[in-house]
Amino acid sequence: MALSVLLLSLLAGGVGFAVVEEVGLPEWLGIAILTFVGYAPPLVWSLRRLGARAAGGLATGRAVIGRPRPSDVAKGALVWVSAVVAQAMVAAALLGFGVEIGSNTEGLFDDSGFTAALLLTAFAAVVAAPVVEEVVFRGVILPALVPRLGRVFAVVAQAVVFGAVHVDPTGSAGVGLVVVLSAVGAVFGAATLITGRLWPAIIGHALFNGVVLAVVLIAGPEVLGG
Repeated sequence: MALSVLLLSLLAGGVGFAVVEEVGLPEWLGIAILTFVGYAPPLVWSLRRLGARAAGGLATGRAVIGRPRPSDVAKGALVWVSAVVAQAMVAAALLGFGVEIGSNTEGLFDDSGFTAALLLTAFAAVVAAPVVEEVVFRGVILPALVPRLGRVFAVVAQAVVFGAVHVDPTGSAGVGLVVVLSAVGAVFGAATLITGRLWPAIIGHALFNGVVLAVVLIAGPEVLGG
């Protein structure tokens, strides 16, 4: 259910972005709509779900996640490094077999300069996406799968779904990107199970997205295979 809410919300946000673009309104408005409509509903739903498991409501769901601790920052950095290593190893293996990886970053930062659109995109990628996606995938979906599949297969299953969700059907991304991002999702899932907390994965996810964003901004999306 959490995944359905996320997908429907992202679809609705995408439609809103397309409408804004079609009528010629400012790009930042479309990105704002995409971010809010795409991420707010699944976050609220997931927090309520977490709260319901603890016999509480929305506030209880927030309490389940808790506040970040200083140790979470160091753990998050380690999660990020692990995710980058996993990404590089899987990407190298795929390229060795002649599998194209592609990219889901086409179209980012076509306009130069620190515009409102750029800042909103950065917020969506470095703040909104890590928080919401970790709450949905590692906070709701992963714990629901563990009793049914066991820890290892649960991590793999949620990771594959995580990778598939990030494919842009209008871009060059394909199966290769799904596999690469599944490896990243597996690292985030394993980190959550090992630490028993979401914040290390959230911080690692934010660092991962932030570095990708910086690379795209400085060198262009083609450096990532776009």
